[in-house]
Amino acid sequence: VDFAELAFRQALEPRDASWERGWDQKELTLPELAAEARSGARGLPLRAVEAEFYGRIARAAIIPLVPLLVLSLAFATKRRGRTPGVLLSVVVLALAHHGLNFAKNLALMGAADPPLVTLGTAGLLWAVVGALFVSARRMPGYSPLHAALDGLSAAMARLAPRGRSLGGPGNRALGSYVRWELGKWTLVALLAVVAFLQLIDLVGQGDEFAERSMGLVGVARYATLRLPAIVQQALPVAALAGALAAFSLFAGAREMTAIRAAGVSQWRVLAMALPVPLLLAGATLVLAERVAPASELRLATWWHAMEPANAAKAEQPRWFRLGDRIVRASAASADGTRLGAVAIFARDPAGRLVERVTAERAMFAAGAWTLHRVETTRLDGSGIARGARATMAWDVPLAPEDALAFFASAPAFSATAAQRSLDYAAPVSRAGSVFETRLHRSAAAPLAPLVMLLFALPLAFIAPRTGRSLPALLYAGAGGLLYLVADGVLTVAGQVGYVPSALGAWAAPAIAASIGVSVLALSER
Repeated sequence: VDFAELAFRQALEPRDASWERGWDQKELTLPELAAEARSGARGLPLRAVEAEFYGRIARAAIIPLVPLLVLSLAFATKRRGRTPGVLLSVVVLALAHHGLNFAKNLALMGAADPPLVTLGTAGLLWAVVGALFVSARRMPGYSPLHAALDGLSAAMARLAPRGRSLGGPGNRALGSYVRWELGKWTLVALLAVVAFLQLIDLVGQGDEFAERSMGLVGVARYATLRLPAIVQQALPVAALAGALAAFSLFAGAREMTAIRAAGVSQWRVLAMALPVPLLLAGATLVLAERVAPASELRLATWWHAMEPANAAKAEQPRWFRLGDRIVRASAASADGTRLGAVAIFARDPAGRLVERVTAERAMFAAGAWTLHRVETTRLDGSGIARGARATMAWDVPLAPEDALAFFASAPAFSATAAQRSLDYAAPVSRAGSVFETRLHRSAAAPLAPLVMLLFALPLAFIAPRTGRSLPALLYAGAGGLLYLVADGVLTVAGQVGYVPSALGAWAAPAIAASIGVSVLALSER
């Protein structure tokens, strides 16, 4: 159909002229929340009103903790260093914020009593910060954080390889020591980043948990299914943070001076540390190709099944290309072996419709698809030919798992699934550049840990008293984070077709690796 012009007009006036503030508990003040809890005049759920009321009180109650936290953690002597205390203060405040949100969401879900869980969380924070403040008063200038770090360092020292010595460049104990330190701090960073991202994700889904009336078991299942994708997301950041920590400690303790004095070049140090990013690259590949897509598919299917009945939307038919046919189907079964209300459209080379096949359902059994209650309509130069039959074989390479993934709208898919989509063996409703970029990313994404190692390694060769430690740290940290941002932007550009898929997938790793190798070569001077 062709139009000379087409216009849609939509009035911007409110549909309800009598609309006023107060239809949601978040719009009410504290006195209004208290009155609503007593009378229920607005018809808001009592649990939601109490959760909002006590949540605001708890959030206001933790504001006085800020100076106590700063005094107990960030005020340390120059010898002990203030940086760990400042960082921990920020982390504690962030955890307090998200902890109160999580407690509020638990109250909304009905998993806990609103005043108990929200005020109890605030009380726990008061107890922890108060204990830190009291212990710091007994030892002025000494942060309790350092005692914990000293104990952690002692515990890790007991796990260190025995019998280390600085022999020649080929000394195996030296290589083991470098790998151990880098792997240890990378693991610590990975656990911290995963825990933080997991907490952020759970807090962000709090309203969804409440709508689905999910208890702690449901939340735990959600967290478990989301874990592979979060670990995959955290691996590059952990590789950067672990390398920064390990090589900064090497430089600060002058261990790298001793290593270089033994005749070990920076390239030999790079070779010693290389197994750690290679291990992370392998983990990234396994997660991206095997674990994360399967976990995300199970999560999408389960999440859709848990959707409340009053919020469930009517199933909308999905259109996709399969082979040389255009297909429309209403829904797929939980195992992907059944498609409902199928319509298949065939076109000639000029794009004109030549055949339409409709079926009540399509069933997969014994390795083949069968259409049931079929009606066919064929168009040719002589007119329209119609037919009907009970069943008809549907010869397509469609696999049940491909159908399930398409209808579940799983966000992650493997390179194998991308190749099947490019071959039109799987349902396709997106541009081919999306799948081409995914194929390139399967090889480019695992290079991120190696890029992070190249950015962080020059830190190890900076002497503490040269004054270049801070610029080197900024180069490594900012360079690694800028690489992650640029890599994401270029990947999206490749997916939408702004740049070629290969360029979008490989440009950031290639440029970053070139910069890292160049700076590492100059660090010899």
